[in-house]
Amino acid sequence: MVFFSPFRDLGLLLLINKALLIHSPLMYHKKGLLLYLYTSLHRMKKSILLILSGILMIITLIIFTSAQIYNEDFSKAQKTNIYKSNKVWMAYGWTFYYPKGVQEKKGKKTSFERFDREGNRTEEIYYDTKGNPNFSCQFLYDESGNTIKKMGGSGDEVIYEKWNYTALEGGKTIERKSEYKKSKNEKWIYTFDSRNNIVSESYYDINGTISYKWDFFYDDKQQVTEKKEYDSYGNVYQKWVYKYDEKGNNIEMRHYVSNNLLHRIYDMKYDKKGNMKSKFTFDKDENIVNLTVFVYQFYDGLHSARSVGNKK
Repeated sequence: MVFFSPFRDLGLLLLINKALLIHSPLMYHKKGLLLYLYTSLHRMKKSILLILSGILMIITLIIFTSAQIYNEDFSKAQKTNIYKSNKVWMAYGWTFYYPKGVQEKKGKKTSFERFDREGNRTEEIYYDTKGNPNFSCQFLYDESGNTIKKMGGSGDEVIYEKWNYTALEGGKTIERKSEYKKSKNEKWIYTFDSRNNIVSESYYDINGTISYKWDFFYDDKQQVTEKKEYDSYGNVYQKWVYKYDEKGNNIEMRHYVSNNLLHRIYDMKYDKKGNMKSKFTFDKDENIVNLTVFVYQFYDGLHSARSVGNKK
């Protein structure tokens, strides 16, 4: 497995910190790597982050939902346009937190993602605040782009899943079942629109009882505009609302929890090709929580994948 860490260059790391401290746009190019950094002052407000015992899970959730470029909610067309057309091979997330409303001097490595030439995410790694991996998974896909195997670990937990898919109702509905789970009742049911975009996902537990359901909504450009999650009683548990610019870049995402209460706001910036340069996370009062900047490696670049398995 080829793995290249752009942050082993101490000079590059210092350059990142310096650029962020003066809040200026920066494009750094080194041996085929493009480092896109963008920071902004227009929405920064002074705030105090109260760190209490018992919110570690919430902090982890924020990292997992804000430090990566890949968005599973996107339509098939959106994923193809972003990851396949742009020939993204690897993406690294580097996050800067804002304790007491002030950006910390040193950022932290928070994510790593790898993609195949079809735009499928084949590997993801998340790191804790000390830079140690706390979640790592690899994925395998079938010819239709369905995830058929997931292998990795989260903490002390070993993750190994293998799924089988069955087409129902002429392909408008897909049933997914785990090959290794003993329960025959546990399953995922997906329904699709005429453009092969997922419009709903329902999960049934080992007792055959529906545990949750997601609904997806799209505009005329096949861009996901809203995602709703329902609990087992049919109540809206949480939802995500997406906003796009004229180029189709997802520039804002708002996360609402139960009772339609705003929980998080994400603001994203992109380069001319549609690669995400940075992602700001704000709390419900628009106080900045963190900033993640991204480093990319692309196929066919100076440091692109050259093994036989990565070529068509």
